Amino acid sequence: MFGLNKPFSWFRDIKPRDRFAKTDGETKSVWVVDRVIEVTNMPPHARLIRQGDRAGGYRTISVRALADPTLYRRLPPTEAEA
Repeated sequence: MFGLNKPFSWFRDIKPRDRFAKTDGETKSVWVVDRVIEVTNMPPHARLIRQGDRAGGYRTISVRALADPTLYRRLPPTEAEA
């Protein structure tokens, strides 16, 4: 759980504009990394913004949660980013 079998470098590879989808049934929502937050003595977190959400809503979760396939799956970049 929580991507514990993933190499540590995978967490460091998460960067702004990376895209993720929830895997818990909320499959139509795409979440985009706005920024990675690193605070001393805390695991790194990512601020995610729902793609296309003009209301400015966001969520902040640990990057380890992004590695958990029961929570999120990484999506390929959009054609504009490729």
